[in-house]
Amino acid sequence: MIHAMIDLETLSTKPNATILTIGGVKFNPYNNIEPSQGLYHRIDVDSQSAMGRDIDPDTVEWWGKQAEDVREEALGDHDRIDLKYFIKPNKDDWKNILTTNITAQIVFCRLHYWRVPKKLPKTIDEQALYWKRYYNTEKGAGTIKHFKDIIND
Repeated sequence: MIHAMIDLETLSTKPNATILTIGGVKFNPYNNIEPSQGLYHRIDVDSQSAMGRDIDPDTVEWWGKQAEDVREEALGDHDRIDLKYFIKPNKDDWKNILTTNITAQIVFCRLHYWRVPKKLPKTIDEQALYWKRYYNTEKGAGTIKHFKDIIND
């Protein structure tokens, strides 16, 4: 079974935190094969400030205590992209993201679930119900059976 790991480095611990970096990789925890190429983007902080995203002074202070190379990677100005690429892409961007980039798909799914007030369930049966209720919704074409079939393949 393929697993995915997502990592967001932020300037707050709130759900609307200013995002510094988004990283993700898919891997198989049951073998020693190197994970496939992942997703890694450095996000523009200024554009997020205009959106009202949160910056927590204690988190900024924590970043200030990290090693210089870590601070530079997280906080440096080079190679940043606007968060709007991820949250307000145009129709062609969405088509590309949602059909070709599994890591981005996983990131968006996790961000969506992060806003749900209930914790992610542990069992496949509970996850299927959770997915149908909070992600696919009653209006969606997906079924609980289809979710379980995909997971069990």
